[in-house]
Amino acid sequence: MTQDSTVGELLFKTLSAMEDERREDCIHCGENWYSIHYRDGVCHSCQQKHLPGRAELARRKRHIQVMYGLGIVGLLFLIALRIFS
Repeated sequence: MTQDSTVGELLFKTLSAMEDERREDCIHCGENWYSIHYRDGVCHSCQQKHLPGRAELARRKRHIQVMYGLGIVGLLFLIALRIFS
């Protein structure tokens, strides 16, 4: 009987630990799973598809914003040249 109670206790501790584990949604497919299986907000399936994580998406967004800003500055420069020449 003590072995059964020990197995039951171990099972209860394991299930309790799994419940305490934080869950997370994948940023690409929305699959909800334990965060230990996610890397940078991307589930294992999407990692296999080489989809970018949060850090890479943020870097790309900053890059686009910088390029957009440079484009506006370039257009303003060309307009100023046209007006003042």
